Amino acid sequence: MHDDRQNSLSITEADDGRVLLNCFVGCPFDKIVDAVGLKQADLFERKQRGGGRGVSTTPKTLEPSKPASSGAASGLTLSEYAAAKSLSAEFLVSLGLSNIHYQGVPAVRIPFRNPDGTDACIRFRLRLEKGDHGDDRFRWKAGAKLCLYGLDRLGDARQAGSIVLVEGESDAQALWYHGIPAVGVPGADNWKEERDARHLGSIATIYVVREPDKGGEALAKHVGKSTIRDRVRFIDLGGFKDPSGLYLSDPPRFKEKWQAAIDASVPWVDETLADRDAEAEQSRQLAHVLLHAPDLFQRIEQVIKERGYAGDVEPVLTMYVAMTSRRLRKPQNAAVVSLSSAGKNATVNAAAELMPEEAIFEIKAGSARALIYNDERFEHRVVIFAEADSIPDDGPAASAVRSLAEDNVLVYDVVERNEQTNKWEVRRINKPGPTVLITTGIKSVKEQLSTRLLETSLNDSAGQTRAVFHSHADRVMLELPKPVDVSAFIALQRYIALSDVGDVAVPFAKVLADLVPANAVRLRRDFSQLLTCIQSIALLYQCQRERLPDGRIIATIEDYTYARRLLAPIFDTVISEGVTTAVRETVEAIKDGEEVTEAELVRRLSLSKATIHYRVSKAIEGGWLTNKEERKRHPARLVLGTPLPERKSALPTIEELCQRFEDSNSTGGKRHTPLPSPISGSAHGAAGANRAQPTRKLKPAVGDWVWLLDEKDVIANARPRQVEDFERDDTTGKVWARLLVEPGDQAPYTYWPADQIEVTDPPENTDAGEGRGEGSLSSPRTFEYSNGHYEQPAEELAELAVVATAPQSTVAGDDVEWF
Repeated sequence: MHDDRQNSLSITEADDGRVLLNCFVGCPFDKIVDAVGLKQADLFERKQRGGGRGVSTTPKTLEPSKPASSGAASGLTLSEYAAAKSLSAEFLVSLGLSNIHYQGVPAVRIPFRNPDGTDACIRFRLRLEKGDHGDDRFRWKAGAKLCLYGLDRLGDARQAGSIVLVEGESDAQALWYHGIPAVGVPGADNWKEERDARHLGSIATIYVVREPDKGGEALAKHVGKSTIRDRVRFIDLGGFKDPSGLYLSDPPRFKEKWQAAIDASVPWVDETLADRDAEAEQSRQLAHVLLHAPDLFQRIEQVIKERGYAGDVEPVLTMYVAMTSRRLRKPQNAAVVSLSSAGKNATVNAAAELMPEEAIFEIKAGSARALIYNDERFEHRVVIFAEADSIPDDGPAASAVRSLAEDNVLVYDVVERNEQTNKWEVRRINKPGPTVLITTGIKSVKEQLSTRLLETSLNDSAGQTRAVFHSHADRVMLELPKPVDVSAFIALQRYIALSDVGDVAVPFAKVLADLVPANAVRLRRDFSQLLTCIQSIALLYQCQRERLPDGRIIATIEDYTYARRLLAPIFDTVISEGVTTAVRETVEAIKDGEEVTEAELVRRLSLSKATIHYRVSKAIEGGWLTNKEERKRHPARLVLGTPLPERKSALPTIEELCQRFEDSNSTGGKRHTPLPSPISGSAHGAAGANRAQPTRKLKPAVGDWVWLLDEKDVIANARPRQVEDFERDDTTGKVWARLLVEPGDQAPYTYWPADQIEVTDPPENTDAGEGRGEGSLSSPRTFEYSNGHYEQPAEELAELAVVATAPQSTVAGDDVEWF
C-alpha cells in the first residue's frame, strides 16, 4: 500500500475469534482490508446458527492440543519467521499466515486448507529452532484433523504435470515462492495412504525430497508402500537438508541448483530395483546352501522340529508351502481347524517364524476392522486371521475376509461423510494382491469360504499330546536345547520374494487333471490349489530346476511328490464327504447295532473327553453317528448313522503319474522336462538334465553341488555331493576335490581329480542342462580311512558335472591350470 521496506502490518486473532489488523504507518482500515484481499466480514469467526450464518459473539480462547513449554516463552512473530526463511511477509500473508497470541506468547498461525480453500486445520509455530528438551516448535489447534499442506494449490500441480512432496510447511512455502508446485506432509510419519494419496492421483510425476535423517527414511518408506510410488522420483539435495535450506544457502542461485537436483532425481522404480537386487544377492549368498540342497524339504522339516514343534509337522509344512506361494500370481489359501488347545496358532506360528517379518501381517479376530482400515500393502504378503470362524456372516470383517479368500485381494466399499461437501459418499478401499490368507478356527469356515481354503486338521491322538509334553519338558531340563539359527531359512524366503521369477510351469498338469477324480464338485476349486502347491514347492527348488525362455520355472514330478505328501489327506477328506481319519476312527469304534456313550469312546480310544466330544460332534454333523438321546444335559446315546464313504485316494500315486506322463509323451505329446525317478530322484535322459545350465567352462569351488555320473545315467542311489575342500597330492602334484558324502557311505570323502574337470555347452540335439563332461574320463579315487591314512582307492568309471556354482572363494593351487 505504501513504499517502505519495514514490516508495517500486524495481523492477530482476538480471544473472541476476530482478526485484528493494524498498520503502524496509519493506513485506514478499509484500505488495509482491500490490500490483503479480504472483506470486513472475513475478519470474524463464522458460526453456523439456525438456518443462516452469523457472527459469533461468544468470547473464545484458543485451545491448544498441548501446552506451550517454558522454552517457547519468547514466541515467534510473522516478521521474524519471514526474515528467517527469507520470504516476504506479504507472500506469507497471501498464504493465510498471521500473527496470533498463543497462551500469552506470540506465534505464527498457519492454516492447512482443503482443496476448496476452506480451513481444514490450524497449526501454530512458536519458535524457529528445536528446544533443549525436544521439538517444541509446533502446536496444533485442538481437534485438528491433519491433512496435506497446500491442497488448495493442487491446480497448479495438475497444470504443470508434476508436484514436489516435502516435509513441513516452510519447504512448501519456499518452493511456492519460486513458482514450483509443492505439497507438504505435516511430519514424515503423518503420511496417511487413504487420506493423502487420492489427492495426487492425476499428477504424472511426484518428486519426493528425501531428507538425510530418520524422517526422510520414514517418508521414503511410506511412499514405497503407497499407490503413488510408480510415479515418484527421489530428490537428493546433497549437503542440504531440505528445499528451504538449499534456498537460504544461496537465494539468487536457488532455481539453478533446484533444476540440477530435479535433473539428477532417481525414479523410485530404479532405486528400488537396485536396492532389491543388492538385497536379493545378499539373501542368495546367505541361503546358498539351502537353495542348492536336494534335501531342502527335509531340512525345513528338521529345523521346525529343532525349534520345538512337537509331533506331526505335516500341518506346519502345509502352512509353510502356502506362505511361500505368496510370490505366485494365484497363491494358496489355507485354514487350520481343530479343537481348542490343539495348537492351531502354534502350527501357523511355526511356519511364520521361517518367513521374513515383512512377509506377514497378522490380525486378531477381535480387531477385524483393522484388516480394512490400515495403511499396509498386501501385495505378495501373508495375512493371518486368527479364529476366523468367530466372525459374523455379514459385516466389514466378513466382507474383507471373503474378498481375500475369493480373489486374493481386499476390496471393500465404505460409506463416509465427505468433510468438504458434508455429503455421504461411497469410498472403495482396494488393497491389491496377490495375498495369501491363513485362518484358524475350531469349526470349519462358512461354506462360501470353505471352497476357497484348503482345510488342515491337527493330530489329536494321545501320541501327539505326549510329544507336546516332551517339547515343553525340554525347555526346563538341566541341559537346555541349543538356540537354532534360522537366518538362512529367512534369507531363502527373502530371496524367493526378491528373485526375478516369471511363474512356474507344470508340464504334467493336464495329466493330473485326467487322473484326479471328477465326481466331487468341490474339487473344481481344490485342484487349482493342488497346482499352486506344486508351483510353490518348485519356487523353493528354483535353483535346481530348468527354466523356460520366458523365465518360468519348470516344475518336476519331485515337486508333486512333496505336494501329494501334504495334500493327499486333505483331498481324501474332500472326496470322502468330509470324513477325516480321526472321525473315521471314532465311528469305526462303534459296532453295528450298538449304543454307546462318549465316556465309553474315551475308554476305547484312550483319548480325552474334549477330543472325543469334538470328533463325535463332527460325526453327528456329517450324519455318520446319531444321538438317540433327546433330553438336554444327558449323556449322548450314540448309534451308527449313514455308512461311512469308502476309503479313496484322490491324488494319483507317483508311479501312476509318471507312467501316464510317459505315455502321453510317447504318443506325440511334447516333453518339456525329464521326469525324476520317484525312488532316487535321478533324471531319465541326458546326463545333467533338469539342472540349471551353467556358463561355459566352469571350475569347481567350495560349496558347489556336484553329481557323479557314469556314461548313461546318475549312479544308482547317488545324491549330489558338495565340494568341501581341495587337497594336493604331494607325490604327483595333482589337485583333488574333496566331496562330502552321505552317512553310511563306504568312505568319509570322495576325491576327484580337479584338474581334469571341464564343462562345456550341451550338444544342440539334447535337453541336457550341462551336457557331458568333456576331457578325459578319469576314475574317481574313493579312499577308505584306516590307521591314520587313506588306503588303496576303489576304481569306478564316472565323470563329474557341476550343477551349481558358488563364488570362487577357494582355488586349488597356483600351479594348476584352470579353464
